[in-house]
Amino acid sequence: MEYNIKMEFRLQPTETNADDLVTALEQFHPASGPADNDPTRLDVWVTVPANNARQAVDLGLALASQATNAELTAFEVLTTDAFDRRNGLTPVPELISTEDAAEMLGVSRQAIDKQIKSGKLTGHRVGERMVVLARADVEREASLRSRKMNLSDLAAQADAAAFEAAGYQDIDLMSDDRG
Repeated sequence: MEYNIKMEFRLQPTETNADDLVTALEQFHPASGPADNDPTRLDVWVTVPANNARQAVDLGLALASQATNAELTAFEVLTTDAFDRRNGLTPVPELISTEDAAEMLGVSRQAIDKQIKSGKLTGHRVGERMVVLARADVEREASLRSRKMNLSDLAAQADAAAFEAAGYQDIDLMSDDRG
C-alpha cells in the first residue's frame, strides 16, 4: 500500500530550501511549497510504500529527520487513495495495450479489437489505433473465461459419467472391425 505524507518544516520556503528537501527525498516523489497556513514555513509531500499507517508514520519521521535539521512543525499521513479523494483526484487505472490484452486472453489482437467495437471490452483510441485498455477489465474477462471453461469441463465430465452409467460404450464408427 502507498501512503502520502505531509511534512511541514520551520524553514523559509526559498527555492534553495525547497530544492534541498526535494533532492534529499527524491526517491519518494516529493513536492514542496510554502505551507498553506503559514507562508514562513515549507511543506513537503512524499509518497512511501508501507504495510500499514504505523509503518508509514515511522518511515516519514525518519525521512524528515534525515532530510533536514529544521524543526518539523506538522506531520500528516494519508493513504494515497484518501489523499486523492480529498484532493478530488480520480485514479488512473493501469492501462495495457491491445497486444498485451490479446496475450492475456489467448486471442488475437484483431479479436480484442472486435470485443472493443462490440462493447465487451473498453478501449481508448490514441491516434489511429485502439491501444490501451484497463488491466482490471481484461483480468476480469480472463477470470470469466476461466470459470466458463471450468463449467464446460464439469458438464462434459458429467455427460461422460451419465453415458457410462447407462451402460453405453464408445463405438468407433471409423473402424472396419464391428464385430
